[in-house]
Amino acid sequence: LLNVLYSVMDYCVSLFPIYKVETIGDCYMVVGGLPEPSSAHTEAIADFALLARCAVSQLVQSPVPGDEPLHLRMGIHSGPVVAGVVGSLMPRYCLFGDTVNTASRMESTGQAGQIQCSGPTGDDLRASGLYVLEERGPVDVKGKGCMTTCWLVAGTEANIFASAGFLDGALARAQELAECVARKPS
Repeated sequence: LLNVLYSVMDYCVSLFPIYKVETIGDCYMVVGGLPEPSSAHTEAIADFALLARCAVSQLVQSPVPGDEPLHLRMGIHSGPVVAGVVGSLMPRYCLFGDTVNTASRMESTGQAGQIQCSGPTGDDLRASGLYVLEERGPVDVKGKGCMTTCWLVAGTEANIFASAGFLDGALARAQELAECVARKPS
């Protein structure tokens, strides 16, 4: 299950200028704007999140027979981080700082099948005109207090990554990949 899930997610990452930082258990962390700077990092993460949510819910089967499809719980926050390679035996590119913690809290206080954004990130996405967002309202966030958040619902018609042509092509390729990975012996 995790191999299919992560393979589908990895494919979705490959379609956008974002970087997969790490997977820990069932947590999958990506970043936009690093290691290569990008002025559209927030939009790239939002587009990835929308595609990944769709792909996983359609292509990754629950391990429980007859159960619902998997529904990801995702969180997005934007801000500064400290980043660098740490370790010598197994060097890893890591991110540190309040932005990482807040993004994690957006995920942990979210709901299955939803993409929760912090207020500042929601403001950035609204300003682009490329996304549909719904206010969630105040949420008590551990270590942060009460934060106003919103749900990232979809891309608008102006968003090429929300077009039927892009989504159909990406989902077809992700399905081929998921089927191939599922056939491989573990």
